[in-house]
Amino acid sequence: MKEGFLRDIVTYDCREYDKAAVNNKMTEVREALSHRVLNIQAGEVASIQLSLLPDDIIRLHMNFSLIVADVK
Repeated sequence: MKEGFLRDIVTYDCREYDKAAVNNKMTEVREALSHRVLNIQAGEVASIQLSLLPDDIIRLHMNFSLIVADVK
């Protein structure tokens, strides 16, 4: 079996950020991820990233290639 494509989960540690800095960082992450293209030919069909936020909140960022799903 081939090695899976997901080797590391990218984590953004924003636990010490104030509200404005958290909002800025989440906008930055959203913009970056909304334009990301997965390398399907290499088996990269999903991406998972985490944002650690103040007050023990964790935001999960997920990206799936719909080429591997039947969306009717």
